[in-house]
Parts: sequence; C-alpha cells; structure tokens
Amino acid sequence: MLEKLFPKKNIFIGDMRRLDRGFLKACDAVTETLGAEGKLALLENPDRNSPPEATKDGVTVMQHIRFSNKTENFGALQAIAGCYVTLERAGDATTTTASFMQGYLRKLKRKHFNKKVEKGIKLGLKEVDRWLDALSLKTTNEDLQKIIKTSVNNDEKLSETIFNAFMASDTVEVVKNKNLNSTKFVEQNGMYLENYGYVSPFFINKISKTSFDSENASVLCASVWEKDIKVVNTVKTFFQTNPKETPLLVFIEQSNSEFIEQMISLKNIGCNICVVAVNGYNEYESETLLRDVALLTGAKVYNPRDEKPEIILGIADKAVVSFNSTTISVHTPPKEVEELLTELESADTKDEVRIKRLKGKVVIIEVGGMNASQIKEEFDRVEDAIASVKSSRAEGYITGGGATLVYISSNMKTKQETEEIQRGYDLVKEILKEPFIKILSNANRKTKLRWWQFWRTDYLASSIKEHGVGYNAVKDEVSDLLKDGVIDSKKSIRVALESATERAIQMFNINVVTHFPDSMSL
Repeated sequence: MLEKLFPKKNIFIGDMRRLDRGFLKACDAVTETLGAEGKLALLENPDRNSPPEATKDGVTVMQHIRFSNKTENFGALQAIAGCYVTLERAGDATTTTASFMQGYLRKLKRKHFNKKVEKGIKLGLKEVDRWLDALSLKTTNEDLQKIIKTSVNNDEKLSETIFNAFMASDTVEVVKNKNLNSTKFVEQNGMYLENYGYVSPFFINKISKTSFDSENASVLCASVWEKDIKVVNTVKTFFQTNPKETPLLVFIEQSNSEFIEQMISLKNIGCNICVVAVNGYNEYESETLLRDVALLTGAKVYNPRDEKPEIILGIADKAVVSFNSTTISVHTPPKEVEELLTELESADTKDEVRIKRLKGKVVIIEVGGMNASQIKEEFDRVEDAIASVKSSRAEGYITGGGATLVYISSNMKTKQETEEIQRGYDLVKEILKEPFIKILSNANRKTKLRWWQFWRTDYLASSIKEHGVGYNAVKDEVSDLLKDGVIDSKKSIRVALESATERAIQMFNINVVTHFPDSMSL
C-alpha cells in the first residue's frame, strides 16, 4: 500500500547532483545582475500578450526562478531562501549572498565536508567579522550621498531627492504616485516602533522587502481578547464587507498562538492582513503604545473590561511592518494628538519616550513618471537606496566592489590545528573573492581560469596590495573606490556572508530528497 502511495522513484538518496544543479542555476541567474555593469534578465510577463520585463534587480529575478524538475526546483528554492534571509536581516545584498553561496558549492566537494571542515568555516567567519569591524567607517552625510547615488545608478536628481528626504527625517518610506510626472517627497506625521514587527512572516505581502507594506491600511487595536471572540468576528466581517486585498493592520497587546493561527488562515485565503504584538517591557509600556497607535490613526482601543467596549477602526495612509519594526504615517493626525502632547509636556514628570513617539515624522517619497514602466523602474531603485542607507547607518560602510573582501582574504593567515579545519578556513578565504570576480565577469573583464594571471595581475593585485583600491566597473579601471563613492554597507556584507554560510552548510548536510508523485492529491 505504501509503495503505491510513495513509489521509490520519488525518493532520492545519495545523488545530490540535481539538487546542487538547481541551487547553482538560481545563484547564477541572480549574480548576473551584480555590480554596476550587471547584466539584464528578461522575465516572462504573466500576460502572454505583453512583452517580457527587462530588469537587473536581483530580488525580482530571484522571485521568477522555478524549474520543472522537482529536485532542481528544491535546490533553487534553497538558494532563494538563503537570499531572503539576507533580505530580511539587512534589506539588500541578495546578489552578494548568491555569489557567496555558489562559491561554497563549487569550491568544496560534498565528500570533503564534515564537522571539522565546518569548524574551520566558522573560525574563518569570525575572523572576517573582526576584519570588517576594523575596516568599517562611520557613515557621514557625504557618505550617504555616495551610497544613495550608487544605489540609483548615478541618477543625480533622484539621489538628491532621496538624500534630502533622509535629512528631513530618519524614517523614510516610498510609494508610487501615477499622478506625478517626477519623484518628490512629503513630510507626514507618523510613528516608528522599533522592535515591534509582525508576529509571523506569513503576514508578509511584499516579498521583495520581506514586509507588510500597504497604503490606506485600516487599523484595529485590541487590548484584551484571550476569551473574547469579538476581535476575530470583526476581522472576518471586515473582509466580508471589503475586497480581500483591502489592507488591515491589527495591533494586539500580547501574542496568542490561537488568535494568530486564525489570522494566518485568513491570510492564506487571500486576505491582506498583518498582526503586530506590542507587548512592551511592562504593562504600562504596552498599554500606552497601543493607545498612541490608536490615537494617531483615529482608532479606539478595544478592551472587553471597559463599561461599553467597542471596536473603532482607524486608518494609516502608509504602513510598513518588518520582522522587527513598524512604521505608520497619516496626512493629518486627529486634534487629540496635539492635546495629549500639550498635557504630557506640561506634566511635572515628562514621559520623554511617549512625547518623542507622538511627535514622530515620516517622510514619504512619492515616485512619479511618464508611464507605469518608468515608475516601477524608479520605484525599485528608490527602495534599494532606502535599504542601503538604513543598513549603512546601522554598522557603517566599507569599500565596495568586493575590494575590501579581497583585502581581508589576503590577510587571513591563521594556521589551524588540523588539515580539515584548515580546509574550511581556507574555503572562506576563497569565498570572499567571489563578488569581486563576478563583478569583473559582468563587466566582460577576463576572469576565466586560462586568463587567471591576466586578471590577477591587472585587477586583484591592486586590492590585495592597498585597502580601498579596486576595480571600478563604471570607469572600467582600477581606482580609489572610496573617493569614487563605490561603497557597501558593512552590515549587509556581514549578513550576506553569514546567510550564505548557513545555507551552504545546510546544503552540504542534505543527502535525501523526497517529493510526491504528480498524480497524488494532497
């Protein structure tokens, strides 16, 4: 009976070549877009009568990669998952992650991987972290301008708009506005809630940013609901009376698995919903945070213990929820916000945290253009720039173009206690060169093995000899990359290497693949 349900041909043990092939194909497709001279990908349009979409955005390419062979597709999905980990933790550097991952699988045979090699890899990773800390620089306003300019492909006007937006507020988000011919930014009242994000990644509605990202989102705030089904019924009624794509953002005081499962089930049938738990350090923090969100958006906190409990929804003109933060903004806050601020500021003991929260400002960059295609292309570049700025501010920046990684690799000379540990350590040294080599390849510089000495002498040697010097793909010459503004977020590179290493180690440890027969219904 079991053999009929699960034929042996659907269980593969030992031969992982197809799995690795799918993994590497996916990495190759993404890394083709790496660097200033990254190549374009042509993506099939869901509307078969429309022309395919051309893009050099690695995330967009990644979303379209699927293979008909199930085992190869498993491999591709493993690579994609590795890239998404970086995207969630750092906001960018997905192409760099892919270049590291493919390096691991191409430079080490499965039969040579074991726990001692893994130990060597992790020792190498720790040393790279120390080097990145030592070589990273604190981000100044001048550096931010360079980072933004690089992210938007040297578009002077657009980079100036984004920079000015960040000068107006630390919290910047982006929307499309088809009624504008050009991009501008506006300042709105808003709230940035650090360390409060979605309770489950199932609520993500924007894969490219691994976030819940919506405009004109209805807001529901609930204080106590463990033994009260009114919140659940209200949410269900909301989607019965509104289109499923209408965004609803639910703030709850504490996370509860049963409630979250019910909300996820609604998400799974297409409802555009997200849940954020505001369980703070203490009960006061949780309750005041919930009240402040409700106050800003015009909602009312539902609490069944009140004399006349009721649910009143608010509205956020823009809402972005990531795994560890939430940003909401409104065009015109209710007058009650100003009244509460006056009360808080005149109190003998001022609640500075709450005052700052209620005084928050969010800058919205509105991307316009002559047509939908232009708006989408510019919107993608603005998103990349915002992610790069946020990441760079977190941990500083390093010389880009893979040059810093090459320099670190050349200075990693620690001798390990065994040959196998040394093999893992040396593997990390080789992996660090992968982004540099791929950038050269995408710029059509000679990088194949038979030309090794050529590109090693003309390009690699410069980055080994002097930190900050490397190949500038825009100029097609070796130059001082720091002066040229070719820089990377230290955090994004660190996270990319860590994510790639985690995924590669998992791949080396996989030795069984199973899939269901095509005829089997689940």
